[in-house]
Amino acid sequence: MAVKSILTATRSFNLTNARIEAEALGSGAGGLVEIKAPAITLGQDSEINISAVSGTGHAGVLTIAGTTITAVNADIKGETFGEGDGADITLTADDITLTGTLINSSTEGRRCRRLYCFNCRHDQY
Repeated sequence: MAVKSILTATRSFNLTNARIEAEALGSGAGGLVEIKAPAITLGQDSEINISAVSGTGHAGVLTIAGTTITAVNADIKGETFGEGDGADITLTADDITLTGTLINSSTEGRRCRRLYCFNCRHDQY
């Protein structure tokens, strides 16, 4: 069973110099991580990582949804180091600003998902 983390805030969600991880070993999925708030900020040295470290497990699903998403020097990753699929990563907002930010869905196995959905009016990246 996949790890499930849902983080919801009524006004804002800020992550700076911190990390959110959901990892699996073996055949399990890395996890389902959802972050929802009107204003989401991923600040300096923040990282969100869902991964399957070994075996056949898939990285999982990462969803970040709000009115505004701002990421500065952040890492958003969904990786597998075995045969599983890379992560589904979805960012949804009216305004998204990415500065010096890495978004990576990768696998050392056979299939890589690389699904990025930017549903917004003003993209800056």
